[in-house]
Amino acid sequence: LAANSPSVIEKFPKYGPLAAVAIDAPSFLSKLDTGQHINFWIVEDENAELFKNGEQFRFIKKGKGINEYSRMEPGDRAYFFCLHNDYKDVPVTVTVKITAVLINEKFTSEPVRRMHVTLKKGMHLKN
Repeated sequence: LAANSPSVIEKFPKYGPLAAVAIDAPSFLSKLDTGQHINFWIVEDENAELFKNGEQFRFIKKGKGINEYSRMEPGDRAYFFCLHNDYKDVPVTVTVKITAVLINEKFTSEPVRRMHVTLKKGMHLKN
């Protein structure tokens, strides 16, 4: 099922913009277009140290923006945010917010009627 299909969205009728991002559905979160941009990379484990030392590193996600949001799958490793300011003489204020959205589907129990059908062979009149 596609995450933005009607059947998935119907399961969460009052989902908010962050939950929409979490289930990969259309979200009405808007991105700012004014302000100072920052280069960023999201890396795992030892790649943060490689970034800090100016060496080649591997990243999960990279971007350049004023604000950014995206869905990420949970993992069992440590994630690091590596930031780089292109403005050589101008300090940039950066705020990093991380939000975890957990969606617990609720299941209900309903009684089920079972029907037993038995076939009988017998004689009958044909009209």
